Amino acid sequence: MSRLDYRFKEICFDPSFLEAIIPAPVPGDNGDEEERKEERARFVRSKMREVRRAMALSLTSRQNECLILYYLRGHPQREIAAHLGIHQTTVSQHIHYALKKLRRVCIF
Repeated sequence: MSRLDYRFKEICFDPSFLEAIIPAPVPGDNGDEEERKEERARFVRSKMREVRRAMALSLTSRQNECLILYYLRGHPQREIAAHLGIHQTTVSQHIHYALKKLRRVCIF
């Protein structure tokens, strides 16, 4: 049986949250798989531009930095905390509140 380490609290969040809040476009009935993939890629790129714009406008620099390092660069929260010189729980809270702000700002 494992023991929980209460000093480090990591808020787990599925990185595919965009899939849950952004509905996928309905592809045409032409059956062309490549065209659907390209349409989906254009859609995702446009939504990511919107998310990046919202990140720049509504998040603090620390929240922005934590999100980029965690989701785009794939660093674990402990490593981000060591890099920024803050506690891992603080990194977790920055990510949590940043995502909360983004959900409120990015209404899809």
